[in-house]
Amino acid sequence: MKSWMKWIAVPFVLIALLLVAALLVPFLVDLEKFKPQIQSAVAGAVNAELDFKSIRLHAIPKLGVTVKSASVKNSDPAFQGTTLFKTDEMFLATEFWPLLQGKLIGELRIINPAIEMVMEKGSNNLASLAKVDGSSTKEPTTAPAQSPAPGGAPSAPTPVKELRERVVIKSIAITGAAAGVKNNGKALASVKDLDFVVNNIGLDRDISINLSTTVKAKESGAAVQGPLTLSMTTRINSSDSELFKSLDFSGRLDLAGMAINFQNALVKKPGQVIAARIKGTATTKTLDVDDLGFEVLNISGAGKARISDFKSLATALELAIRSPDISSLGAILPQHEKLLQKASLEFSTKVNGPVSDLSAVKAEVDLASKLSGTDINLTVRADSVLPAKMQIKTTSNRMDLAALLKPFMPPKPANPGEEKSAPSNAPGAPQGTVAAPAPGGAAGDEKDFALSPELKENLKPHDIAVDVQMREILYDTLNIKDLTLRAGFRNLEATIQQFSMQTLGGTIKAAGKLELSQDPVQFQGNIDLNGVSSSEAIAVIAPAHKDAIHGILTTSMSVNARGTTRKTLTKTLNASGSFQLKDAEVKGASFRPLVAEAFAGYVGGLTSGKAADKAFKNIEKFLASPLGQKIPADKRPKVDDLRKKLDGVKNVKIPDKYTGEKKLGSTSGKFEINDGKIKITSDVASELGQLKLAATSSLEGQLEGSADVNVSEVEKQKLVAQSEYVALMFDKNKNLQLPFRIGGTLTSPKLTLVTGELTRNFEDNAAARLEQEGKKALDAAAVDARKALEAAARDALKKAAPQLDEAKRKQAEEKAKEAQKKLEADAKDKIKGLFKKK
Repeated sequence: MKSWMKWIAVPFVLIALLLVAALLVPFLVDLEKFKPQIQSAVAGAVNAELDFKSIRLHAIPKLGVTVKSASVKNSDPAFQGTTLFKTDEMFLATEFWPLLQGKLIGELRIINPAIEMVMEKGSNNLASLAKVDGSSTKEPTTAPAQSPAPGGAPSAPTPVKELRERVVIKSIAITGAAAGVKNNGKALASVKDLDFVVNNIGLDRDISINLSTTVKAKESGAAVQGPLTLSMTTRINSSDSELFKSLDFSGRLDLAGMAINFQNALVKKPGQVIAARIKGTATTKTLDVDDLGFEVLNISGAGKARISDFKSLATALELAIRSPDISSLGAILPQHEKLLQKASLEFSTKVNGPVSDLSAVKAEVDLASKLSGTDINLTVRADSVLPAKMQIKTTSNRMDLAALLKPFMPPKPANPGEEKSAPSNAPGAPQGTVAAPAPGGAAGDEKDFALSPELKENLKPHDIAVDVQMREILYDTLNIKDLTLRAGFRNLEATIQQFSMQTLGGTIKAAGKLELSQDPVQFQGNIDLNGVSSSEAIAVIAPAHKDAIHGILTTSMSVNARGTTRKTLTKTLNASGSFQLKDAEVKGASFRPLVAEAFAGYVGGLTSGKAADKAFKNIEKFLASPLGQKIPADKRPKVDDLRKKLDGVKNVKIPDKYTGEKKLGSTSGKFEINDGKIKITSDVASELGQLKLAATSSLEGQLEGSADVNVSEVEKQKLVAQSEYVALMFDKNKNLQLPFRIGGTLTSPKLTLVTGELTRNFEDNAAARLEQEGKKALDAAAVDARKALEAAARDALKKAAPQLDEAKRKQAEEKAKEAQKKLEADAKDKIKGLFKKK
């Protein structure tokens, strides 16, 4: 063969040999044989099982490894069988020809990966990958010896210049990725169609990072759906002697294409700009962010940050927003659109100090905002972040809290009873309902809040002072004016030095302290209400009963309680004080109409037969006796007439004006709260009479107790005018006492008249009245009998012989008088015997 032909043939032969080698290598090196060893190594390092369909080495078009259908499943018992990661294909390769020239130009490609994070009972399947102590393979305690360079000398480090020119990763590409998060079996959020590309990785070159994805999440009234993009450019700067000199970076996060809806209060449509940006430089010792900002529609904020020492994380951060017009936010806050007209915002914050020691970090926050009908000024000054040593001051001329907060608050159920329907897992039960707690169930097992020793230790060094001055606060119908709060927290004690506000038509003041060092938490202090509208106060606490009572309430109380939950507070709340209710008026059942109704019911049931039947029978028996027969017919008491007059009492009524009465006038008294019950005592006068009240109410509104009414002299005379026999109900002091037992509820009280003493008075007085009537009749009969005896004696004396001397005549007269006295005594004794109590 000619020499020139040899030189032509040699390259072709070499190329052919390389091509043959490239074709044969994948067949000569079978990586599938190492699958068990690879799986065993993964299982020994983490709590997971690795599986893949195939793994193959290839040389054309690039030298690399391709893994098909790979998956990683959790082997921890808590997440057994959960697929943490899976992918259709992973490809790692380097270009063949540059490799022959000593250059590494590689790429990594992952196709359709999916990651699923599962959370159960405070743990997650990502954290469960870690082996417990002693279960993982221990790392070698000594580093492997460095291979000596030819000639026995250590190999020299590769020059930075060579790395810069010889090592380039053209791209790392992840396409079609998906991710999801589940909590106790319920999907919280998902990401799909995630594309992540990093191009041109190397030294002293612009590295491009691009991420785009579609986010879809829906939870508790919030929904997010749409594309998210992140673009970033970085550059690793080096020198001939330094691999890493500095890193320049700039990037932008863009949510313009995303749709966001939170309870129809925050509504962002695709195309509306929401973005964040960052630009700066990092070295091995410092990080400088020269531009840190964001954009929301046409509103922007800017700041900067610097970390001057990575060891202590000495940080200086500044961020500010100053916008004289933020009305454009109405486009994404539709329910706040009117509030945002001609609105402005100024916000600035500064943080300075070593983040590794938060006790040395100082912070400042200043906020000033003016909205339509609302303004707020807030300043925070912290000499230490943790533990907190700070002063907080807030001022405002007017704040409409309802307009600010209600759009973001969860909607109330249309029918509160729906929340207590059957459990959702019961057959046929509607989805989304909550079962009513069984007696002694979750609601009954409510535990009170108590601080752990560790939390107490962490909170103890905090020192916080609060100063709030607000001229007017609105929340629906509630209007608060001149709110002042000065409070402090120190050494696990929260102290309210001053709290006062004008609201509910009056003034509310309070002072006290909250002891967090106690178990459970303890509160003690004083609360004063002066001239508060009772109806407005009820409207805040229980809107359904807002019209139950109207009046002006003034009260002063001392309070102490232990606990924070309703269950413990109802058991431990103790309070005592006095109250006064002026100009009281009720819509429901009024007290005095109930008194009138109960009295009318009682007298309507009275009859002479029940009250004084025995007295009637006795006087009838007497009238039929020989002695009673001596009473002339025109002088005899008419029992039927007496019975009819006595029966007329049942038509007596307390004046009709009380039947529909709503005005109660003024009332005052004392109250105590103990063991979950409120005890009220009161002694007040009204047109109806003197009322003595001793009532107890549970916090659920159940009533029990007593009320005594001493009917006024005016009302007694009106009753007597209806029937003179009403006086039979008076006691020995001529008082008409009406004792009642109280029951029912606060909104529907019930009065039961205690009739025992009243009935005894009626019976005793009725008997005395009958005795009086009989005595009058017998007295009249005795007078007639005496006159008859005297006339008979005179006639006898006239007819007697004149010779009767004066002595005998007088003796005859004395006998006549003695007979008269005996007749009168016999009559009186007979009457007394008739009405003697058995």
